[in-house]
Amino acid sequence: MAQQTFGRGMLVPTYPPGLATAPSLGTLVTDANDEVAAIICRAPKTGNVRALWSSMTVGSGADRKIGLYTVDPATGAPTSPPTPFNTTGGNSEATKTVAAGDSNDLISSGAFAADCPVVKGDLLAVCWITPPSSPGNLLINTYADAPSQEFPYRALFTGAWAKSVGAGIVMFEYDDGSYDIPLGCVCFGDAAGNIITTATYNSGTNPNTQGARFQFKGPVRCNGAWIWGDFDGNAAVYLVDAAWDGTSGDALAVGAIDSDVRPTTGAGVMFVEFTAAVDLAANTHYRLVVAPSSVTSLSLYYYSCKDAAQLGAQPMGADFHFTTGNNPNDDTDWTNYNSGTFRVPFMGLIIDGISDGAGGGGGHTYSRGRVVNA
Repeated sequence: MAQQTFGRGMLVPTYPPGLATAPSLGTLVTDANDEVAAIICRAPKTGNVRALWSSMTVGSGADRKIGLYTVDPATGAPTSPPTPFNTTGGNSEATKTVAAGDSNDLISSGAFAADCPVVKGDLLAVCWITPPSSPGNLLINTYADAPSQEFPYRALFTGAWAKSVGAGIVMFEYDDGSYDIPLGCVCFGDAAGNIITTATYNSGTNPNTQGARFQFKGPVRCNGAWIWGDFDGNAAVYLVDAAWDGTSGDALAVGAIDSDVRPTTGAGVMFVEFTAAVDLAANTHYRLVVAPSSVTSLSLYYYSCKDAAQLGAQPMGADFHFTTGNNPNDDTDWTNYNSGTFRVPFMGLIIDGISDGAGGGGGHTYSRGRVVNA
């Protein structure tokens, strides 16, 4: 097989839309009788949907009917009143009692009255329906940093439907135990924690090196990286293999972050050029890590997953996850967050070469390998 290079490369995984600040959330407020919040999206795969996972900020707890509903093609809004998506296959909805303790957690709707058959690409609405009395105050969390996203999008019924931009935080649970995320949506957060976490550290903290552990299913070439962070301190960026001894000379590739060479002192995406491109082997673990140069702290961002199945639904799946070390000098000095605790960092590689597949072996795919808003 020969590796073919191209242009300036592609981002794998790519960053979510919105670059100005730390990752942030938007909300759809439901606090009056019969209001409905919705995310208009398409079914991510064919199968029987059993439940939905989503995130809410809870002002005061209340019941919500949560499920899959039809979309009026003439308006692009859910049918009014919402009609269960597949009435022949089941009710496609469940009633969830949301409590104060559920605030900003990833929570399940609970099993639908019956599994809902969908076909990949079906146009549908994920709805949160307020009851006709005792509405409480629930804010449906969405991903705010998607100002130009045309699809999927949000809708809110407060007497009439109003559509707005924003990516849903939603995940489908299928009857085979798998999870999947609609293309253009995200699924941040775990079942008992924050949606997005800030990891602040410096050369004197434990850990003092953080980043991503990853592998690719086929050989690729990497010439840089993107990292979402708040870089108040200088840092080295290393691309390393499992045998890395912690020194710059033993790294496969090196880049630098200078806190003065940026337009603002806030958070955002930093693109890092490596001094030379690096060929990466298939099915081999590597790390992309950021090591602060001083006791001036910087921050990276990550999100948690509730279990391995949710991690598997993320871009690149379990093959891309958070890793931390303290003065690491071999592979045993790292904590990898792909078992027991599952975390995904906001960073990725710039790939400018890929195998042409000639001369042997079939192609490889990621089961959940799509990227958000690619």
